[in-house]
Amino acid sequence: MTSFYSKIKNVSGNDWQLFFKAVLWTGIARILIVFIPLKRFAFILGTHMKETPATAADENLDLLKTVGTAISRASRHVPWRCKCYEQAIAAKIILHGYGIETTLYYGVAKDQEQKLIAHAWVRCGDYIVTGRPGMKRFTVVGTFA
Repeated sequence: MTSFYSKIKNVSGNDWQLFFKAVLWTGIARILIVFIPLKRFAFILGTHMKETPATAADENLDLLKTVGTAISRASRHVPWRCKCYEQAIAAKIILHGYGIETTLYYGVAKDQEQKLIAHAWVRCGDYIVTGRPGMKRFTVVGTFA
């Protein structure tokens, strides 16, 4: 079995920094979700029902990919629930810290048993930072930009 250390020992300095930001912000996102109603912390996410332009995100593409990877990696190793919602909030906050505009999307769909399910993802320009898998099957019901 491969240890956690052996999986991440070759990570560069900037990637380490983003990994720890991802751990921190997914934890904070989890606390917000569990203990505080969305209407009380929505201001952190931006303006409700607004979107950023969907133009190419070429100048920030490397950072966007690195942040997405750091959040994905962190979500697999933290001891708290870290699904799409926590990941999207963390991505939005981290990228805001770099001065990068993003849109956080909330979507809903029905599963095979016709139960309502939800999904969240973050887009910057034309790049999906978090939540890409399955996002196309969800109907957008809310955005924050």
